[in-house]
Amino acid sequence: EQLTLDLSSYKAPLFGIDIGYSVNDRVDVVFGFEYSSSSPVSEMRDFIDEFGAPITQQTRLRQMPITVSVRFNLVERGRSVGSFAWVPKSVVPYVGAGGGINWWRYEQFGDFVDFADFTIFTDHFLTQGWEPIVHAFGGVDWAVSPRFVLEFEGRYSWAEGQLAPAFVGFEPIDLAGFRGMVGASFRF
Repeated sequence: EQLTLDLSSYKAPLFGIDIGYSVNDRVDVVFGFEYSSSSPVSEMRDFIDEFGAPITQQTRLRQMPITVSVRFNLVERGRSVGSFAWVPKSVVPYVGAGGGINWWRYEQFGDFVDFADFTIFTDHFLTQGWEPIVHAFGGVDWAVSPRFVLEFEGRYSWAEGQLAPAFVGFEPIDLAGFRGMVGASFRF
């Protein structure tokens, strides 16, 4: 409320790796790792310094979830033709859910206002931790060849973290959000 930040300020690229094991033609168990980092710059909404300049700070949020998911293909991936050939379906939609542990680090550094006497001070606030995370997702695999697949997925994750005592008066940090992902898979 006091800073020129909103949820869209934390949009950032995501790097992730999933390793899946096919239980059968419709069910996969997927182990995942992701990393994202955002560093928006913000200003105090209602205050300026003694020179009329904005009071600015940078906020950095990093997340690294490590998860296990179950993925359900809504159609079979393909069919066997004889003993040695397999023909993939060109499009395979899927849904799934999972959970795990999320490492996160939140920090703010720059200039701030002390609301007791309205002085401006420079500081660095840091909090981090490991918290549980759960997610649900849906997507589609598009088989470019029998061994190479493009993936398009939407995922929503739910998590929150408790802030360090230096963040007096703050609610727990909401680490939930939507991720849109594009990737590639290789079948072995």
